[in-house]
Amino acid sequence: MSQPTLSALKTFDAIVQTGSLKGAAQELHITQSAVSHQLRRLEETLERTLVVRSGRGVVPTAEGRWLAEGLREGFQRLERAVNELTAGNTMSRLRISCLPSIAVCWLIPRLNGFRELYPEIAISIQYASTLQDSITADADVLITWRYEASAPDRDALRLFSGATYPVASPLYLDRAGPCRTPGLIETELSQGTLRTLFDIPVSERRIYWLFHHPQPSSAVTTFCEWIKGEVAAS
Repeated sequence: MSQPTLSALKTFDAIVQTGSLKGAAQELHITQSAVSHQLRRLEETLERTLVVRSGRGVVPTAEGRWLAEGLREGFQRLERAVNELTAGNTMSRLRISCLPSIAVCWLIPRLNGFRELYPEIAISIQYASTLQDSITADADVLITWRYEASAPDRDALRLFSGATYPVASPLYLDRAGPCRTPGLIETELSQGTLRTLFDIPVSERRIYWLFHHPQPSSAVTTFCEWIKGEVAAS
């Protein structure tokens, strides 16, 4: 005996689920005559009567019900397998708009750690202007500075102080002499490529903030929790 086609089995499943040839046609987006043809081919192939008329619809016979139950279980397993496969291939997107100074000196050197923890989140960075006063639609988070000491709005996360200090290279100091006695450029200071000139900070009221849209995605929430930990550890 030849095996029934997948399209015929799918059509029969739709007939049983909807209870009529018309309902199956609407479900599969084909004509009712095509549904009738597929059902007839399936019954001829299996040499079984699978449905009987009942009012304006149809109901499965005992053998038809047994087949329908097996098909439903099989189609559900196929659907789960496809969903699990495609879900494993999708990545969350995180678009970060950030001031160049923060991105280069602080954020980017730490992002490898974030990627190792959350490989399913794809990160892109675009530089923000200091004139940008709000997060735009093409970014998920914005990292910039404000003069507010308290949260500008509920969708903001305070990062760290924006107080800055004058610095100069050792070569300049050797040539110009000491100016009498650090910040975002701690690496340069620790490596000796820059030295602090005065222990007098400027822009002490400046605060760096992270802003995000209302109802943030799971990727944004994950990033916010991660960056809070990085700030606390730095």
